Amino acid sequence: MKKYIFLFIILIAVVFFNTKSLYTQNKINFGLEPIGTDYNGVITNGYITLAYGKYGIITYSTDGGDSWKQISLGAKLDILKIVEIQGIFYALTPYSILKSTDNGLNWTQRQLFDEPELVDFTFDEQFFYLATKNKIFRIGIDLTNQPEPYFDFDEFTSFSEIAYLNNYLFCIESKYYIFRINLIDKKIDTIDFHESVLGKSSMCRDISHLKVYDSTIYILAENIYQNNKQIADPRFADMNITHCLLKSKDYGENWKVVTSGVRLTKEYQIVNDTLYFLTHKAIKFNVDDYFYSIGYFKYNPVDKNEEEINPNDTLEYMIPIYLGSPVDISVPNTFKVNSFTYLNSDTIIAVGPNKTILRSTNGGRKWDLISYFKPLNTLSISNQNVKFLGNDTIIILPEYKPYFFISFDGGCTFLPPKRSAINFPRSTGESLIFKNGNLGFINTKNFTHREKIDDSTSVLKYDSIHFEIYFSKDFGESFEFKIFKRENILFTDSVRYSLDKIFPYKDFYICVFNRYFTKQLNKLNFPIFLYVFDSNFNVTDSIALEEFEWFYSGNLIVEDTIFFLLKEPNIFYSTDFGRSWKILGYDLKPNDYLNLHYKNYLLIKRINQIGPQKYLDKIILFNLYTQELDSSATLESSDFTFFIYNDTLLCYSNGYLYKFPNNDDFLHNYDSVDVVELLGNPSIINSCVTSKSNTYFLTLNEVGSGLFNKVYELNLTKIVYEEPKYLPVEPKTDGDFVYLYYTPPYPIPAVNYFKTRLYWDTPYIEKDFDIKVYDVFGNCMNQPKFDLLATDSASGILKVDCSNLSNGVYSIVIKLNKKIFNIPFVVFK
Repeated sequence: MKKYIFLFIILIAVVFFNTKSLYTQNKINFGLEPIGTDYNGVITNGYITLAYGKYGIITYSTDGGDSWKQISLGAKLDILKIVEIQGIFYALTPYSILKSTDNGLNWTQRQLFDEPELVDFTFDEQFFYLATKNKIFRIGIDLTNQPEPYFDFDEFTSFSEIAYLNNYLFCIESKYYIFRINLIDKKIDTIDFHESVLGKSSMCRDISHLKVYDSTIYILAENIYQNNKQIADPRFADMNITHCLLKSKDYGENWKVVTSGVRLTKEYQIVNDTLYFLTHKAIKFNVDDYFYSIGYFKYNPVDKNEEEINPNDTLEYMIPIYLGSPVDISVPNTFKVNSFTYLNSDTIIAVGPNKTILRSTNGGRKWDLISYFKPLNTLSISNQNVKFLGNDTIIILPEYKPYFFISFDGGCTFLPPKRSAINFPRSTGESLIFKNGNLGFINTKNFTHREKIDDSTSVLKYDSIHFEIYFSKDFGESFEFKIFKRENILFTDSVRYSLDKIFPYKDFYICVFNRYFTKQLNKLNFPIFLYVFDSNFNVTDSIALEEFEWFYSGNLIVEDTIFFLLKEPNIFYSTDFGRSWKILGYDLKPNDYLNLHYKNYLLIKRINQIGPQKYLDKIILFNLYTQELDSSATLESSDFTFFIYNDTLLCYSNGYLYKFPNNDDFLHNYDSVDVVELLGNPSIINSCVTSKSNTYFLTLNEVGSGLFNKVYELNLTKIVYEEPKYLPVEPKTDGDFVYLYYTPPYPIPAVNYFKTRLYWDTPYIEKDFDIKVYDVFGNCMNQPKFDLLATDSASGILKVDCSNLSNGVYSIVIKLNKKIFNIPFVVFK
């Protein structure tokens, strides 16, 4: 009887096993599309020009670069390379090959790998040759079959580039060697020209930029000093560092140095045997500021003559060079050219990191900056620093230079300020952007003098403090300047005032001037001041908060009709612009901070110390109707960032995005998703901002450090609810379907072993099968042994040794070409 009861339980478990979902359905039903990118390359077919790069972004132009549009193929699909074959574009991503038959406006995807494997590809008349880190695959250009493993190298191999020439593949390995592969006899040779051609004393080592022109192979040997901090000082690197270009006309047997004068940024083209290359170069603007420009060179190897085509040309926009500690922030200087192409004899398009697009319309004698986007900030940047005017105009005021970016085409291109902008501030404090596009910066200006005490001693005396306002009414083309001064805003050796925070308020901005004390004084004699600025940067109203001895601006929430202020142990509110305050609630603790007003609640962050230098934040709710505190919410973290999107509460914390339901129990139930799943990288989500028709997250990635803060690069990331419309699901071909059938396992229940017969498609062999055993809880069992014996080319017998398994229900999980099959079985001894 016990045996039958056990078998009944087993039967129920088998049904459960086969109906249980292996993955939970995530209720965060939107995706993310960044608009900023690093371009990897540019290609043209005479009709359209495509600039492509990270996050599946393609920015394109059909009018020679006069205007640009942008599509996104998915945040995880970094586009490594695009080639054209007989009028069709093919794009390589780390996972797949994309195909476009309509000039790159719409694409279909042929996914080849589940993990990011691919690094480069090339092609001949029939096949694509795909390079991973240590393997080469082959697949037909029609992409209907599965990729065929073609060459397999050891785990220490590291490929970075691949090129094809007349039945040979050339692969850069470890950035030092070239593997030459004969596709006829599959012979592999290793080419090393460092000593034989460059010489032992050469400063050029790493090789890159493998290219084939006609029947000649070119390769760049890079100067080892490009990573030396002193020699590679960005102000002088273009003069200090040059790379070496080599070529071979006999399939790599012999190499010749074309020139050792290829300067940064390394990208080159060969036209009629003449070498052309672009380099970034530094321009000294004033004592403290250096900006980047571009140099265009050509080199004739016959007469060995190098000529700078644009010697007197400089870009008119501010592209800062960051000099590092202690005078500047320490971030990589990433302005460079990754690729350039010729649209015709006059027009050249060049692209690079940070959404860089450059264009020349006169053969390279003069260059125009079409786009550059590198907004650098601390984590304190908010949606007040970003403003959409309709759908097309975007203004961003980052915290670090160049302090200003603007787009007039919905984020397809961005530009920094012009170097000729009148009265442009050399430093910025708080920034303001009004709904009409007027923008401004407010800086603190201290005025002091020294008072002599005796012949050897003097004392610094504080006279007053002014606030300089730089503002623009023409989208940053020029700036006006005014001084904002109030006699009651003091700066003495005992107390000083500073601009603490800015709040949007109706069509105005409220600037909070807080006081800081260096001596014990009666703080009630020094109130906090709130000033209201209109879009012409005039003060229209002000109020002094005199009754608050202690004030922290982070505990003030300003809205159109009501102010909330937390001052432990009470919550205050005001409906008359802070002129009078009433107590709303109490019983708060010293480590409580006002976070957000959402519907009928105030969200309050409570910081709890859980150990030495260790803290854990918890969100508690204050109900504005019942005036009660609720501390039962389960969400705890080391840090929270809350914001509201479409009346829905969202939160970013420690790499996860949380979404809360629209009900009164919202902090007790939530869905979450790892940001890496949405973006492919661990970005920080700071807040959100809305245009006329879309909503964007402000996402941040750490890129460096300042004197006291980490530095992050900002991107605008659009929230989308559909799969990328420019990348529809490709109809499946026969090569996509996997046929696998099996007979019921026998004997069942199994004691020590069981068998099952498998039938599969003929393209597969035994080594293509990935076989594992799991229990009903999803744990992988390590003890079973498998023996798959093929009886013919399309079938075989699978024998499973289960002698080490305890009684229970299990499942064989067979993975075959990205498809998964489950075969349940029972062990009962």
